[in-house]
Amino acid sequence: MVGKVVAAESGQALADVAVWFEHPRGSWRIVSKQDGSFELPNLPAGTYTVHAYAYAHRLEPTKVTLQEGETKSLLLALEPATPFLELVHPQSVFYSREAVKVGVRGFVPTDELRVQVWQIRWQPSRAEQVPLTTLLRLMGDVRQGWWRGVGELRETLQQLAPCLVLVSETTIPITQRDTEGVFLQFVPIALPHDGLFLVRIGAEHFQRVALVMRTRVGLVTKVGRDRKNMPTLLAFVADLRTGEPIKGVAVSA
Repeated sequence: MVGKVVAAESGQALADVAVWFEHPRGSWRIVSKQDGSFELPNLPAGTYTVHAYAYAHRLEPTKVTLQEGETKSLLLALEPATPFLELVHPQSVFYSREAVKVGVRGFVPTDELRVQVWQIRWQPSRAEQVPLTTLLRLMGDVRQGWWRGVGELRETLQQLAPCLVLVSETTIPITQRDTEGVFLQFVPIALPHDGLFLVRIGAEHFQRVALVMRTRVGLVTKVGRDRKNMPTLLAFVADLRTGEPIKGVAVSA
């Protein structure tokens, strides 16, 4: 049995695709080469169910019959899987003047990403409009990976509008696609100064958000009790890169 695996929408050869031939007497597995081809010699005669899976393409189970002594040639056209967009965002805190980038992986039928950046500015005077607990809840949800829908994200951003200052809106071309059309690229985020920022990246109807902080200040706290058993808080402020103490930083609790 010989064959080739291609993407149905483009005809592009697909490498490293796992192809299974299932039969009541057993199953045989082969992986496609760089040109999409595969070869499975000495496959017994019989009727097989063929499965093939790539990262973003799938083959519907297909019946193939191989006669005794026959060499059959197959062209397996894999259909695109459900589009997706996700953030690859292992770093959320950046040092002052450090280049900020957010990783994005996706499989979407568009050639550009929409990027919006807001600075988060909360003040006690706005507590009636935006309670601090509401803002902290959003920040926690974003840090853990926003799993709610686009509609809920839009409503949440509207609720937080009084403490969000739009910094920039731009589009970034998608350039790092592989043969399947899946891309992974790190989007540069231009920040005007240090602070806490919310980044929204969208493509088609997908939207993802990331929390980014750029600062040189690190805060270490220790909670305990004094001799009268009253709660106390010890705070140490230092440079994130050097560890040197920083004077004159206002700390409130």
